[in-house]
Amino acid sequence: MIKLRSKPKFKNPILIAAWPGMGEVAFKTAEYMMQKLQMKEFAEIPSDNYSPPTAISAKGSIIQPPYFPKSRFYYYKDATSKNDIILFLGEAQPSSSRQYELAREIVAFAKKKDVRFIYTLAGMLIYEEKREGLRVWGVGTDLKTIDKLNAYGVRPMKEAYISGLNGLLLGVAKEAGISGACLLAELPFYAIQIEYTPSCLVALEVLASMIHIKIDMKEMESAAADCKRQIERLIDHVRQSLLAEEEGAGELEGEEEDVAKKLEKELGITSEIPAHIKNRIEKLFDLAKKDTTKAYELKALLDKWELFKHYEDRFLDLFKKENQ
Repeated sequence: MIKLRSKPKFKNPILIAAWPGMGEVAFKTAEYMMQKLQMKEFAEIPSDNYSPPTAISAKGSIIQPPYFPKSRFYYYKDATSKNDIILFLGEAQPSSSRQYELAREIVAFAKKKDVRFIYTLAGMLIYEEKREGLRVWGVGTDLKTIDKLNAYGVRPMKEAYISGLNGLLLGVAKEAGISGACLLAELPFYAIQIEYTPSCLVALEVLASMIHIKIDMKEMESAAADCKRQIERLIDHVRQSLLAEEEGAGELEGEEEDVAKKLEKELGITSEIPAHIKNRIEKLFDLAKKDTTKAYELKALLDKWELFKHYEDRFLDLFKKENQ
């Protein structure tokens, strides 16, 4: 049940919704927008409905009361703009069993407010060391939305698997007849578990352009530049250590792979596929050789782990053999 704190009147509102996710692209981008536009809170979804605490904290050895993640609605009105903005920020994703229910409640609320369009945000993992020229990709609920993405330089994804509410909300919106789009900023593999502001910045720039809003980007730009400097220093350190290990010998064979593994170790992350997922992939390949209908399940699993490019040749071979 959504609790209203005030009842503002809206003009052709759009909804932007965000939860934590890879690289904090969605939540941090939306939170920055909320702060810079000085949006006003007007409604809240009680946390005990969907996101009860799952841990406690302690300060000075003393256990603190459980913290309930907040799920709040904010709004922004500009007399010169065609659309008012409603922003939803969820501090935590509910369990997977409650996500669809929460998405339905948010979309039902959006319909009551006559929301015309919904935006969500996410990070798109890329397995390369890319420091400049990060791109934004997108998916939409209809062809008109895809045309709009193209017009703003967003590259449409032909196929995608977007986990969590940053993706699911748009599926529910489509069920309810509301158009929407998810903007996915490229996110280097080594930044999956940190707040990667360069990806947040490109997502914010595209979103602000698409909704025709001017936002002071200086703090985000400064944070992004600082983040890139730190990553560059770390990458240089890793490369130097690799060269030192080889006693200064010429160009290292397989250097990029070694850099990737060193970066993961330095940042305390991993891009390795869990063993049980690898085993499942191999099992599905074996099954699909005998029954190509299993290829659909295999494709869904590869998309979920963003691994299709790595297995693309083997996957296509399944169908080549069938047609020979």
